[in-house]
Amino acid sequence: MAATDGAATCGIAFPDMASLGDIGQWITENESLLSGMAAMIALVGVTLSVLGMGMRRLIGRRGSPPHAQPAPVHRESLPATARSSSDVPPASAATSDPILAVLAFDNQSSDPEMQFFSDGVSEEIIQRLARGAKLKVIGRTSSFQFRGERKAEAAQSLDCSHVLDGSIRRSGERVRISAQLVEASSRTTLWSDRYDRGLEDLFAVQDEISESIAEALDRTFSSFSTRAVDPSVYDLYLRAQPRSYAPDELRTHIGLLEVVTQRAPQFAEAWGRLAYLRAWLHFYQPFVDRPASTARVAEEASRALALDPDNT
Repeated sequence: MAATDGAATCGIAFPDMASLGDIGQWITENESLLSGMAAMIALVGVTLSVLGMGMRRLIGRRGSPPHAQPAPVHRESLPATARSSSDVPPASAATSDPILAVLAFDNQSSDPEMQFFSDGVSEEIIQRLARGAKLKVIGRTSSFQFRGERKAEAAQSLDCSHVLDGSIRRSGERVRISAQLVEASSRTTLWSDRYDRGLEDLFAVQDEISESIAEALDRTFSSFSTRAVDPSVYDLYLRAQPRSYAPDELRTHIGLLEVVTQRAPQFAEAWGRLAYLRAWLHFYQPFVDRPASTARVAEEASRALALDPDNT
């Protein structure tokens, strides 16, 4: 089940998404249409948002559209960092089908530049919970906008039943992750824990957190962990998460992912993200370069699906 950017929580419904394997054929069959779209993008900025949402559906992207915004609701807020019932004001009513918001974990490292690492780990937990536990998880575009003092507004704005928040401190080859799950309706902390591990154990920690959250919400978690990759390679993967989808930024992140896939050819998620970003860049390519771009997207998507056939 894909993570939703408020799709199930804010009254927005998205159609089913196509698999990564369809992207090459789709681009080839719709070359003239894409050309028209590219022209419209240059003239009308709003068109890019619409096309972006469509491309996400075509390649099976699990996550939220880059420009989606949460629908506000008028209820009292729930601080995501609360540890006890006395610290948590009322939030949305209980629901039989949990709706989870995973906030961006706070970066407590001495280096502010390590925020990419905290954000990346938080996003990986979103993907694991949405796919491995079949939970309704609000997408990162909505939940990650609540940082610092604004985390107190998260439950009110997102109208979720549970909030997962935490912090990450990285020092050298060691990482400390603290996390806590708060239930809005009962105003209690359902679960909290702290993990002190080496970077080589990061995948296992993400699975352990996801499994604990699933258990607290009466769900079964099925791990789909990627084969272990070198921590330096994983850093590059976490950095390759664009924010604006501008062509120069896309090219930078595509370059990072090309290095990742060369150094870790069994890293399925890296191949999938590479195909996704190159498909976005396709809209900016000169017409003469588009056939080669189409072929590369199809090849990279096929590699991702060959390594992880269930990730459609």
